[in-house]
Amino acid sequence: MNQCPIGTFPYTIQQGDTLWRLAQRYNITVTALVATNPNINPTNLLVGQVICIPHGKGICGQFLQHDGLGGNIMEQFSPLLGKVQL
Repeated sequence: MNQCPIGTFPYTIQQGDTLWRLAQRYNITVTALVATNPNINPTNLLVGQVICIPHGKGICGQFLQHDGLGGNIMEQFSPLLGKVQL
């Protein structure tokens, strides 16, 4: 498996994924996904294919840190910190 560059994390394509849905989920643009993954075919994502997802920007322009499994680290730690609004 290729390593993802700094500022990105690996994501394994699941059934039903599209670049638009991934962009919405991670608060990034489709353009950013394509630029980060120049060797993918945007209209033919393959289940099991690993792509690199750039970290999305949060409400205040802060980069959200993802755990690479589709979760957000802030959401995981929010029970310890109190409720976090994202």
